Amino acid sequence: MKKVRVKPSKFSSAIAGVIGIIFVIFGITQISVMGIFGVVWTLGAAGVTGYHLYNLFSSKGAGVYEIDIHEQQEDFDAKLRKLDKLYQDGIISKEEYEIKKAEILNSKW
Repeated sequence: MKKVRVKPSKFSSAIAGVIGIIFVIFGITQISVMGIFGVVWTLGAAGVTGYHLYNLFSSKGAGVYEIDIHEQQEDFDAKLRKLDKLYQDGIISKEEYEIKKAEILNSKW
């Protein structure tokens, strides 16, 4: 099993970064009018803007959440080919071949 981080796209990070910069500028210019709320606004906008700009310019980026990916199981066709090779090489009997083939076919559907 492998963990994969899910992060915003580069496009959405670019849009959010531009809007964030506008919010930071607004916050800085309005701190004297808005008081403590202006400080909180500006710090919040700066944090969100920094997050999105990091996602935009970093190849790694910051994930929003993680999901577990199960390693992809062996390909259906490959299983049947291996089984056929075992039968053709005489390693398994016709009965064993038919039983295992039925299992593989039933697992596909």
